[in-house]
Amino acid sequence: MFASLLTGSAVHAEPELNEALRAQEAGDYARAASLYLPLAAKGNPVAQYNLGVLYAQGQVIQKDYRAAVQWYLAAAEQGHAQAQAQLGLLYVSGKGVVQDYKKAMKWFVASAGQGNAVAQLHIGELYVDGLGVLQDEVEAIKWYRQAAAQGDAVAQFKLGECYERGQGVAQDSVEAGRWLHVAAANATDAASRSRYLARRDEINKALERRKEAKTKQEAAAQAQREQAEGAARAEAVRREEAERIEAERIEAQRIAQVKAVEQAKHEDEAREVREVLAQTQAKKQAEIAAAAQEAKAARFKARQYRYDRQAGRRVPHQAVLPQTEQHPSTPPASEVVKPEPEVTDKPVGVDVAPADTVVLTAQPAAFPREVVASDLVQAYEPDVAKEPTDILPSPDKGEVKP
Repeated sequence: MFASLLTGSAVHAEPELNEALRAQEAGDYARAASLYLPLAAKGNPVAQYNLGVLYAQGQVIQKDYRAAVQWYLAAAEQGHAQAQAQLGLLYVSGKGVVQDYKKAMKWFVASAGQGNAVAQLHIGELYVDGLGVLQDEVEAIKWYRQAAAQGDAVAQFKLGECYERGQGVAQDSVEAGRWLHVAAANATDAASRSRYLARRDEINKALERRKEAKTKQEAAAQAQREQAEGAARAEAVRREEAERIEAERIEAQRIAQVKAVEQAKHEDEAREVREVLAQTQAKKQAEIAAAAQEAKAARFKARQYRYDRQAGRRVPHQAVLPQTEQHPSTPPASEVVKPEPEVTDKPVGVDVAPADTVVLTAQPAAFPREVVASDLVQAYEPDVAKEPTDILPSPDKGEVKP
């Protein structure tokens, strides 16, 4: 396994190279170096690469990164993918050369182009950190996936961490745990395997805690929503009740106003009716009083006439009675009432005026018939027995007492 790692994709058939590889696998680094050196001097890229590894690891003498860089560069320029990847790592760390991320990226890209998983992994790291290139986590995920697809445990671990943190991909703890589990299965040493598994378990526990917290949060949010909905429903009911009460109040107020208007209208109409009735009653009473007064005056004139006749006084040729309606017992308006001549002894030396004919003319009354009809009957037919004594003529002068 160690020999295949060092030799790359090709296994050369040269007996010296194969013997050097077997010596390196057996841990005889001095013999392997002595065998690699002449081959590397002849330009063999496998020998150059492995000689650079021995110098970088300090297997022959003390570590010599400058010598390792020279042998790595010689192999890398010949297109050796592993040598290119190792040269890129030295440029990243600055061992044996001046640290230069751009040159490191150059050699990593060359190696990754040949499918080298280590180079693909480190390209992803440079994109994550933005070293030698603009930071681009999405581009880093692309290179991590390529390395992980080849079974690189470190790339698989890095991909799992990106899923857990949401770097370049949507956060997904389940996917992160899956990649960490795969990384532990592909780990080349027990320490890395234990570290990957511990990180997986940590992520899974955090995922469970988040699930529980999310469940509680959702339950609390649901309770809050239900409480808010209940409060909203209660508020809606309260608002509807308030609107109903207000509508009833407005309707009651409107009805009261309508009733008040109608009552006021009825009161106005009743007041007008009362005023009309009062005016009519007053007018009627005034007419009755006037009619009564006229009837009284007619009776007085009639009595005065009779007493004048009885006393032998001369009376006017005609006496016109008050205007009134015809009564069943009243003579017709055009009938001439001629009193019968009284037989009296004419005193000696007294001249008595001849009894002239009196024409009674009835005219339409200015007052209601039912009020004064009976009174007018008495005016035409006075009852001597019921005549008051306060208007009898004086025997001496023939005048009516006041």
